[in-house]
Amino acid sequence: LTLARANNNLGWYYHEDIKYDSAYNYYYRAVNFYNKLGLYRNEGEVLLNMGNIQQSVKDYVGSEANAVRAIQLIQSLPETENNLDTLWSLHNLIGLISLDLGLFDKSIEYHRKGLEYSNRMTENYIYDLYTSVNIALVYAEMNDNDEWMSFNK
Repeated sequence: LTLARANNNLGWYYHEDIKYDSAYNYYYRAVNFYNKLGLYRNEGEVLLNMGNIQQSVKDYVGSEANAVRAIQLIQSLPETENNLDTLWSLHNLIGLISLDLGLFDKSIEYHRKGLEYSNRMTENYIYDLYTSVNIALVYAEMNDNDEWMSFNK
């Protein structure tokens, strides 16, 4: 457990310092430790961090694969605010990846799934706002202002 936490903390440090190679390496180690310990919430959260790095460097396939794996892990856990937050973040990540790839329908689908999770949270205003802005960006990329206006009502 100490090794898992140490690697996760080092991954976070390098992630914040925008040294993605080092961050990813430490996160990868942390994921393996958390997996062996059966700490699936921790594993899922670190996979989210890895996916965020991969999206930043345009490794969309790897990012989505880590996000999907993390979704499967977190969905198997009890519904808590923390798990709902992580599930929202994972769906948001796939929505952003899909937008980057021009997969507009898929992007909207994942952002709406994210809304389903945020609607089950007690403090969801920022999540809903963030998701609405992301959906607006998708519709803007599609040049479909009418859809955005009907979604926003």
